[in-house]
Amino acid sequence: MNFSFFPSIFSFRNKLILMLFLSVVLPVLFLGIFLSVKLNRELTSQAITRQETITSTIRQGLHLQLKSWIDAGVRLSEKVSLQSLDREKIEKDFISAFSENSCFYSLFVYDKTGKVITLSYRNRNQNDNSLIGKSIAKLKARKFSNRDKVFHKVISTNSYEVCDSVWSYRNINQFLVMFPIREFDNPKNVIGVLSCGIHLEGIFFQELLRSFFRSEEGFLMLSDSYGRVIACTGEESAKGLEKISLSRPLKNSNTESVWTKILNRDYLVTITPISDLKCNIFLAAPRDFFMGFITEILWGMLAFTIVSLIIAGFLGWLFAGRMIQPLLNLVDGIKKVSEGVLSHRIETSGNDEIATVCRSFNEMTAGLEKKNIIEEIWSRSWNRPN
Repeated sequence: MNFSFFPSIFSFRNKLILMLFLSVVLPVLFLGIFLSVKLNRELTSQAITRQETITSTIRQGLHLQLKSWIDAGVRLSEKVSLQSLDREKIEKDFISAFSENSCFYSLFVYDKTGKVITLSYRNRNQNDNSLIGKSIAKLKARKFSNRDKVFHKVISTNSYEVCDSVWSYRNINQFLVMFPIREFDNPKNVIGVLSCGIHLEGIFFQELLRSFFRSEEGFLMLSDSYGRVIACTGEESAKGLEKISLSRPLKNSNTESVWTKILNRDYLVTITPISDLKCNIFLAAPRDFFMGFITEILWGMLAFTIVSLIIAGFLGWLFAGRMIQPLLNLVDGIKKVSEGVLSHRIETSGNDEIATVCRSFNEMTAGLEKKNIIEEIWSRSWNRPN
């Protein structure tokens, strides 16, 4: 490469200034990279631990609440009205069940063959009596989740079951728990099934989250095993999500945390399965919520680096001139001696290496000048006529 186009850039002065620049920039650059990597790991680790603690606590709360829901469902299924499959009496007990359990949103009673005996919603205006007498197999075609499969499992096992998919009715997402209705005189004989639709976005869900989660921290979702959203709270932008897809199933019900992009924004997502409810907790916090501290540090280091560069440039220009001037004088002296000006001397001061070189140069030129004078005298004497 031909550097003749940039003669000033590669001068000794500019090389010295560049060295001063690099001596300031490189340490700051390496320190910034080290701190950013270190802090990123530490903050990510702390964020994961924090989110896993929150989701585990919520899982414990839901697990305890599930027990109370199951107890309420069992008590309701043991009512005489349900055991008699008397529609009018059942509806009265449904009213009491709704008032005692704020999370109950819908209640269905089926006979052993799967036909709807009666049904009720918390808002009685939503009751659809046209479903009464219909088979549960046909209800499945009306997007009533996978009730058919769970219904037959409850009949065969004589124990309650939780549906593994969400049931949505008039924009209200619920998960279903089905209980066997046993014959009064023979508890081993199942004569029907009680289906309880639980709405998790109700009062209990909000109270549970209020102590552990703030909306500005991101968003929290509950989804069924197929990824359909049961409940959501937090950022408004996330409330429009209807389904979350997992690239692979969770292993052994372990909590996992991953970085992913949601709505064109980077989030740290912690996924905690709730095996009892057959659903998953998704807690997502935006990257800048955790990494804002690193960003502030990096901007501060950038500002420090810019100021350091300005100071280093000024000091380099100031001191480089003082350091380079003796060398420039030496170069100028060498040129003059090469042109035959042996009387030229370099002004020297100080006792550093450059001053020593300059004094040695002066001694050398003085010796050359003396030798030149002696040779000139001998030449004149030799050429003088006798």
